[in-house]
Amino acid sequence: MQTCVSKSSNENKKLQEELIEFIQPVYYTSYMKTKTIGSFDAKTHLSTILSNVEKGEVYIITKRGKPVAKIVPYTNSENINIEEIFHKFENIRTSINKSVNIKEYIKEGRKY
Repeated sequence: MQTCVSKSSNENKKLQEELIEFIQPVYYTSYMKTKTIGSFDAKTHLSTILSNVEKGEVYIITKRGKPVAKIVPYTNSENINIEEIFHKFENIRTSINKSVNIKEYIKEGRKY
């Protein structure tokens, strides 16, 4: 019986980690101010960038104008509350005033 419980617990932890890995980029893109910086400037000002990231800022590093990396604040996956994240997504979803008609978007996309 304990083997079943530990297996279930391990499966839940794995599922939680996968969910966090999926949600984290969306969370940081949605709630944090993103700054874009070139790779040369990023190398030159790395300590300043790291200090700003500790304060919650997110940086996208570009190489010749194309994004190649994103620096986000570190979060320990054990400290993230999945229910809180789902609640935030629900708030975003309900804050959209109009309904979305997927068929219209598909039809519009086929025009081009």
